[in-house]
Amino acid sequence: MALFRTVITYLLIVVLLLHITLSEAREILVGGKENSWTISSSSSETLNKWPQKTRLKVGDVPVWHYKPGNDKVLEVTNEEYKTCISMDPIQEYHDGSTKIKLERSGVYYFITGAYDHCQKGLKLNVVVMSSNNVHHHHHGHGISPAPSPALPPQTSNIAPHHEPKLINFGMSIAVGIIGSLVAKDMIMI
Repeated sequence: MALFRTVITYLLIVVLLLHITLSEAREILVGGKENSWTISSSSSETLNKWPQKTRLKVGDVPVWHYKPGNDKVLEVTNEEYKTCISMDPIQEYHDGSTKIKLERSGVYYFITGAYDHCQKGLKLNVVVMSSNNVHHHHHGHGISPAPSPALPPQTSNIAPHHEPKLINFGMSIAVGIIGSLVAKDMIMI
């Protein structure tokens, strides 16, 4: 009976730890690689696919890297996103390493500050899920930016963010903790 209570207690602790791990806000590199917010890379194609692979939730922080002075990130309305024209953006960022905390669920629209680059596909729209609605699987369909011309792929040594690794890591820790605690209790019997 004591062993049963111990196992249940440890399982509850593991579930709590996994919940905390999976509900933490994350900094996520936009496009999954360092040079995604440049027109010279395969950014348009990458940005079209990125929202389908990465589920964002309230509290997450997308990160854009770009050359300050040459570009900027504008948070805009749907209409401004479609036309690539924004006279009065919701927010404007030009520091070269923009981090935007997503404060609400819904659709966010981002475009480059360079009109011709935006027309070539350097823009992004993402659907942000509330923390309660986030599923940690990447098989759903996200909203994608407008189609853009394909550019030659470039490689990067920065790995894209993948949530399953976080889940696998958490599960490995949980199994290890439970296994060692149960083994310890079994030895005491």
